[in-house]
Formats: sequence, C-alpha cells, structure tokens
Amino acid sequence: MNKPSFRSPEKIIGDIKKLNDYGIKFAGLYQDPRMGGEKYWKELVAALRREKNRLERLSLDLLTPADEEFVREVATIGNRTVLQICPDTGADFVRKAQGRNYSNEELLDSIKLCHRYHVPVTVFLSVGLEGETSETIKQTWELWEKLCSLDKRSLERGIFGRDVNLRVPLGGPIIGPIVLEPGALCWDFPDKYGYKLTFNSLEEYIEGLSQPSWHQWLNHETKQLNKEEFLALIFESIEYSIRQRLKYGVYDKLKAGREMFKARADMIAIGAVNRILIDCEDIGEREMRLKSLAKAVATIFSASPDEQDPYGYRRILEG
Repeated sequence: MNKPSFRSPEKIIGDIKKLNDYGIKFAGLYQDPRMGGEKYWKELVAALRREKNRLERLSLDLLTPADEEFVREVATIGNRTVLQICPDTGADFVRKAQGRNYSNEELLDSIKLCHRYHVPVTVFLSVGLEGETSETIKQTWELWEKLCSLDKRSLERGIFGRDVNLRVPLGGPIIGPIVLEPGALCWDFPDKYGYKLTFNSLEEYIEGLSQPSWHQWLNHETKQLNKEEFLALIFESIEYSIRQRLKYGVYDKLKAGREMFKARADMIAIGAVNRILIDCEDIGEREMRLKSLAKAVATIFSASPDEQDPYGYRRILEG
C-alpha cells in the first residue's frame, strides 16, 4: 500500500450513531481529515453536518494549523465541535525537530481564526522532548500565556455560547510529560532522534508501566535532560500551569490551592517511593508501605486525621 487508508465518511457516521445508542456523548476523530485530501475532508464535514446525532462534543485533530476554508466548514457542522492540535513546545526549533514544521505565529494565527468562527481549540504541550532545556521550556510557558490570553478574550466575548463555563479543555492549553511508546520512530531509532531509552524491549516497557509510581513509567532521557532534570521540569510546568489557570479564571483560589498542594504532595510521594524501593529489602514490608503511601495520597483531602496511618505518610505529605 503506497498511501494511508481512510475510513469512509459513511462508516464514521455509522460509528457515531452506534456510540449514540450506547449513550456516549463525547467522541473524537483521532486523525486530521485533511490528510485524506480536500475531497475527503469536505465529504466528511458535509456528512457530519447533514446527519443528526446526540453528541455533546465532537473533536477533530489537526496536525498543522488550519486555513480559513477548513475552519469555516468545520464551524458549520452544528455539533459543538472542538479542534485539537499538538505543537508540543513553544520553541520553534524544538518543534521542527519533531517534524512539526510551523511556527508559534502560525499557530496563534490559526487559533485566532478558529475563534473568529466560534470554534474552540485545545492545545497540547509536552515536557521532555529532545532539544528541550530549562531555558527552552520558558518559551513553552510564554506560548501558554498567549494562548490563555486569547481564550480569555474569546470567553469574555461569549463566542463559545453555552460553553462559557466549560473552560478546560475547550480552549485552554494542556501540558504533560511525553512517554515514548513501542512502535514510535524515536523508540525504534532512539539515537537518531536524540533519546536514550530506559526500557529497551516491549517486555521491559510493560514491566515499567507496572511500577507503583507514574515517575517510574518515564522511559527516556535526552542529551539535555537526565531523569531527575526531566522530573523537575514536569513539576515546574505543573506549578506554572496552576498559576496561569488562577490568573485567567479557570481556577478560583481554592481550586488553585488544592491543585498546588496536590502537586507538591506528589513530589514528596515520589521521594517516598524511591526511599521505599531502596531501603525495604523485605518484599512484604515494601508492598505494605507502598499501599499505605498510595492510600495517603488518594485520601489526602478526605481522610480524617485519626485514620490509621502506620508509617506516617499522611503527616509527611501534609508537610
């Protein structure tokens, strides 16, 4: 096969109707329909516009910024339609090294165009790309600030109608760490793309994802970042995102305070996991400590102060 095969618009409509029958209200088409060519995406948009369904949200992916013709047509679908794009970083040269050959300005122009036609856009950003450093991540934060500013102005103007209170993820940026997965080019050829794998086989990858803490699932380093520096950038970015969501009204002070507390408790919990794995040679005790820690993390806001906490992890998390 010399080119990708695309599911026909008729079959996609059939899939959506089946989802409706199961009571599913949100659906996403995880492809950029423009990859199928102009004829394909226009037929798909026409079919989505023509058919009646009970979806509350339909999302479409973009691999690159969209032009006015595409955005204008998407705006006619009728469902509350959200576009999603993954620039991954605010550093143009880091993005282009990942094969995303567009600039921040092109991205922002596309967001403005979507808002003009009342189409919200979710933007996904990542931490841990090859080429990223503690300096380039600041460019990602600057891009985040610009995206939040655009969202705030559009929300204040009411362009999203009844969605005004559904601020995340309608227009807000979302940030998180990347995990290299088996089958990806950077997994198959890590040296070529500047990555150093922690898990070198599918079996090691599955075993890694079976570990008790999410930080153990991170399966790579880069030339610029070792695992500890990678984790530090993740938490700096989480705390930055919380402050921005407070600044732009996505979070109120109570919500922001809770999220910041959770992030800092998570950092403490990661240190506790590492100490348990190093210090506890007895497997039974190790399992009991990990379960006690997991319970303390899960119930940090709801557990009563006198709840059994044999290892004192709740007190440690509360600082």
